[in-house]
Amino acid sequence: MDMNSNIDNFTHINKGFTGTWVEFIRIKFTRYPQDLPEIILIIPLICTIGAFLNLHLKDFPIPLPVILFLMGCSFEILSFTSDKVQKYSDAIQWMDENLYFDLFTPVIVFNVAFDMDVYMLHKLFWQIVLITIPGFFINYILILWYLASVDKLNLKTISWLLFAVILVSSDPMLTVAAIRDLGFSRGLINLINGESLMTSTMSFVMFKSIVDINSNQKYMNHSLAHTIMDQIMSYCGASFLVGIFSSKLIQLWMSTVFGDDINHISLSFSILYFIFFICKQVGMSGIVTLATMGLFLNSISFKPGVEALLLEFWSCLSFVAFLMVFTFIGLLIPAHTYLYISFSDIYYSLNIYFTLIVLRLLVLLFLSPLLSRLADGFSWRWAFIMVWSEMKGVPNINMALLFAYSDLPFGSEREKSQVKKHSFFILNI
Repeated sequence: MDMNSNIDNFTHINKGFTGTWVEFIRIKFTRYPQDLPEIILIIPLICTIGAFLNLHLKDFPIPLPVILFLMGCSFEILSFTSDKVQKYSDAIQWMDENLYFDLFTPVIVFNVAFDMDVYMLHKLFWQIVLITIPGFFINYILILWYLASVDKLNLKTISWLLFAVILVSSDPMLTVAAIRDLGFSRGLINLINGESLMTSTMSFVMFKSIVDINSNQKYMNHSLAHTIMDQIMSYCGASFLVGIFSSKLIQLWMSTVFGDDINHISLSFSILYFIFFICKQVGMSGIVTLATMGLFLNSISFKPGVEALLLEFWSCLSFVAFLMVFTFIGLLIPAHTYLYISFSDIYYSLNIYFTLIVLRLLVLLFLSPLLSRLADGFSWRWAFIMVWSEMKGVPNINMALLFAYSDLPFGSEREKSQVKKHSFFILNI
């Protein structure tokens, strides 16, 4: 009797244990967000419309990013007239801002770095360093001084610091596309490309450092200078070394293990996001790591046809990310926001836009004597071309979204709304 009861108890426990694991696996692998079908439909729809517009509106006076933004705005306005449209709009608007950043930014940064002319970057290395380190900080301080002196938005100090980082950054992908077919010299094109990539990367690092220092200032056991040095070592030094090591590892795998072209694509795609998220989890900069990986992989000699195939693949992914970002902007701005736009808001955004141009031109003219000594060919004409060719885009948008929708106490909801609104206005100008 006792033996039978023990057997029955053991069987009951075993069934319960097995049932628990079965239930756990069923919950983890069969549940999906309720809005997943809407997201699956929206993404190919945006890709189809964007590809059609890019194919047939190349000479259209309105740029493609503005058209995509207006398309997103129209979709958001239509969501107030139809419950079915609002269901699709809500699927995008409830996307986490960190997920939005992690999905699209790595592809664009890696593709721009992988597509650069490494030989010319070596020749222009010191010019790029001079523009993107002292030039970047001089430009940032001037922008911060201007924003604080005008003080129309009445922001807190941390909000001013982050808003200035958003404004000083540039989009390397749009900048490269804007100057590629204009007939400029090879040296000038590569100088602009390298400077734009470095500026956007430094902006991401600076934005994340300010956020981390502000979030952890109550728990800091060291001075502010010591904390800043730790941030530089982890976000720049360690990330740079990991990027070099990762590029060498990918090169080894491609040359010895993965001999098929399809395997090259799947390996580069999977390892890129894997390294990005690992770096993010351990406190390093995934963006710096991916930019380093792209540059060092670019200097590697692949088998004939492999490099062209990888470039086509990453260019395609970057274009998809570009379409998503600029369409989602219009969706992420609530329609009622347009009712509160005043003439002073438009004037302030235009004022900031032209002030950014003037300040950047002053910085380049100030550095031009040193730049001309470091390499032949640089002149004040190059300075004007570099100013007018700079494009704002995906990095600025992603940082503005991280600021506006973050749960961290950067400022009030009014301050976040003001920064987001003026950032998007300036980007579309």
